[in-house]
Amino acid sequence: MKKNYSLLGRNIEIRLILNDKTQKELSEYLGFDESHVSRMIKGTKMISAETAFKIADFFGCSVYDLVTPLLDYPAYQDGREREGEAHGIA
Repeated sequence: MKKNYSLLGRNIEIRLILNDKTQKELSEYLGFDESHVSRMIKGTKMISAETAFKIADFFGCSVYDLVTPLLDYPAYQDGREREGEAHGIA
């Protein structure tokens, strides 16, 4: 059975856009190759707890923020949705 980790991957993708960061920057920070990060974002690669904490550190957020649907997250609803709409992710 193929696993799908798409919520976490989608939140990483959205945070990359909102923070004007690239997959390359994230992969360098994590010490992974870009294809590994790409698979995490696509939801086909499981992300360990250790990696999730490193990703949260990269974005300056909590792991909870990474696993919460971003559109349901209160801080997003308080105005960031307009920024998301500008990036085509709302």
